[in-house]
Amino acid sequence: MATKSTLTKTLDDLAIATDLLLSAKNGVRTYTAALTETATPEVRKVLKKQLDEIVELREKIA
Repeated sequence: MATKSTLTKTLDDLAIATDLLLSAKNGVRTYTAALTETATPEVRKVLKKQLDEIVELREKIA
């Protein structure tokens, strides 16, 4: 049977992971919207790189 401290740590870890996933998901939306709005290839390249990085981070978290 799990002790109270083990259960609390598990719930804390779950809360942290959930928060990270939600933040990453929001970042994906933000970068995607920015990509569709930008007019310059240089800015689009930077945003695409950042989008790729946040998608990779989300995969690692999940």
